Amino acid sequence: MALFKFIHLLAVLIWVGGMFFAYVVLRPATAEALDLPQRMNLWAVVLRLFFNWVWASAGIILITGFYPDLPMWRHHPCIASCAYNAVRWGSRMMVIHGYMFFNLLCAVQPCMLPNRRWKEGGRATG
Repeated sequence: MALFKFIHLLAVLIWVGGMFFAYVVLRPATAEALDLPQRMNLWAVVLRLFFNWVWASAGIILITGFYPDLPMWRHHPCIASCAYNAVRWGSRMMVIHGYMFFNLLCAVQPCMLPNRRWKEGGRATG
């Protein structure tokens, strides 16, 4: 059981920590240090790699969140209500991830080489 919790928290840390790093640290640093074409190419690579980790983390979070408590849900109403809250928050995180993936990465990718629509990509990343 402790192993499931550790793996679950590690996957959450990768996901949320990656979002924090990208938005609070990397985004302002690239805006300050790189020209727009370089920034867009960097963001395309960073987002592609980050979202690979997030898809894996989301799957791990679902498995490690449901599996250990599944047999107890029928017998303990408190665990069922706590699990419901966890599923609600997890679902919100999945929606945020989907929004970021489809609106950010899919907005930045077409702006890369050979299209060279740098200004559109710059608006997509802020």
